[in-house]
Amino acid sequence: MSNPITWQLLEHVRDALKLITTARGYNTDIGLHVIALESSQLPEDTVPSTLILATDIPVNEEASSSSTTKSDMDIVIEFAVPFLIDDNAQLVAHRARSDVMRALIPLRKKPKERPIGVTTFAITGSRIGQPEDGASVVIAQVTARAGLVESQNPANP
Repeated sequence: MSNPITWQLLEHVRDALKLITTARGYNTDIGLHVIALESSQLPEDTVPSTLILATDIPVNEEASSSSTTKSDMDIVIEFAVPFLIDDNAQLVAHRARSDVMRALIPLRKKPKERPIGVTTFAITGSRIGQPEDGASVVIAQVTARAGLVESQNPANP
């Protein structure tokens, strides 16, 4: 049994982000650090890490049928950039944001690069947090929305 399209898409985004390395021409090496699909997979220390989550998956009942479900899935890609003595964490967060946007271009612009069942993929926003005094990381996010079509076969009785 294959995983649901929602999970397959999160894995696909993770795989795209794993390609972000300076050796491949990106500004950062966030692809070499932890990229998790569950918060429990994140390290407790402040090494650079990325978390990819589905936050909302509303169903479009009017566009769905008895055999397919159409929905939109909101995705949050959140990355933590630690403060280091010789680094500017804000600058690194800006670079990482740019890298994430660039790594997702194939999902956005090339439908054949999307998993089957993903009809659209768009970046909906991004933000870079302003850390409070004493913080050890800068948190940045990129948000996206994917259109999904899932086949729904009845379960065997």
